[in-house]
Amino acid sequence: MNVERLHSLLLGVIEDIEESNTARLLADLRDWTQRLSNNPQDVNAQREFSLRRSQLMEALNAANSNSYSPGTVSDLDSLGISRLLGAVLALRLETVFGQNEFTLAVVSDQIAGIEEELTKLIDSLRATVAAFEVFGIASEDPGPGEVEARVILPRSSIDNSLQSLGTEFRQLERLFSDITELATGSRPPTIVRSIAASDFSVYVQYLPEAAVLLAIALDKTVALYKNLLEIRRIRSEASSQGISDESLGGIDEHISSHMDQGLDKVVDEVFEEVQIEVSNRSRRNELKTSLKLTLTNVAARIDRGYRFDIRIGDPIEIDDDEADEREAKSSYVTATKIIAERREGLQFLQLEGDSILQLPSPDVNDE
Repeated sequence: MNVERLHSLLLGVIEDIEESNTARLLADLRDWTQRLSNNPQDVNAQREFSLRRSQLMEALNAANSNSYSPGTVSDLDSLGISRLLGAVLALRLETVFGQNEFTLAVVSDQIAGIEEELTKLIDSLRATVAAFEVFGIASEDPGPGEVEARVILPRSSIDNSLQSLGTEFRQLERLFSDITELATGSRPPTIVRSIAASDFSVYVQYLPEAAVLLAIALDKTVALYKNLLEIRRIRSEASSQGISDESLGGIDEHISSHMDQGLDKVVDEVFEEVQIEVSNRSRRNELKTSLKLTLTNVAARIDRGYRFDIRIGDPIEIDDDEADEREAKSSYVTATKIIAERREGLQFLQLEGDSILQLPSPDVNDE
């Protein structure tokens, strides 16, 4: 994440906290919890405590942060911010209540602790954003009607080699272009919006139609790969215990067969779901073969810790008299809905053990 992205992220967090009114609702709940703890028989305190608790939970569960993309959630996790936002904070509070059901004094103290955390966070966010503005550091988000795709490349996957990074960027450009061509029938250049270097991240501007196909394909490929997570862990443990690669050959064959057959099914499902219509049967088979190779590359990179993310900008305002703009808005609305539905499938995986998939060589992909 670069500094412009950080600026944008912090602005979004401030907006989320303010719109959900978290600070005030949390303070109210703390006060009424304390009052009820001091006088458990006070009917008014019982009523107000229940009301304030419900109001806070409703606000947190309706917060915008609950619909953030997996990449944004990961960024917030790395900054230690997620625990004070939206549904994550609601779950945290419910745990406090559940563990201290009959000791409201303890609940009040813990809520006060969370409130103090939130106050410190808000002060830090505002100070940082103010500093960004003083130094002229802009914020960077997808514009209205825009879609942005992001790939995070772990440094370990390229050994901090410039040559390896260049090779990976070429492979990613091919991946994005292949998906775009399949979705739209054309192959325009992939526009880079920005690059970050903590973990190497590349952000590209993407067409809504291509983003839909990418989201569906990623969702299905990740779901297929998830079935191998336990096998990956077991194989890594067996290898670390000195079991030879030859002895592990049966596991490797199962992994290869699982992915090969699974990706055939994924390709068929993507063609059917996105309704890719090709009149020429031979050309349809070519496109399926191309998509399978693309998704094989995606799966192998997920296996190495790569992370894919898709973000969408604000809705676009259009003149109802403009047919082209109406069509663009329709594509954007459709993309927004489908990407939101696939968000769960795009959640970043927690990987254990060594990689288990073979990465297709650039030469094979070029052919």
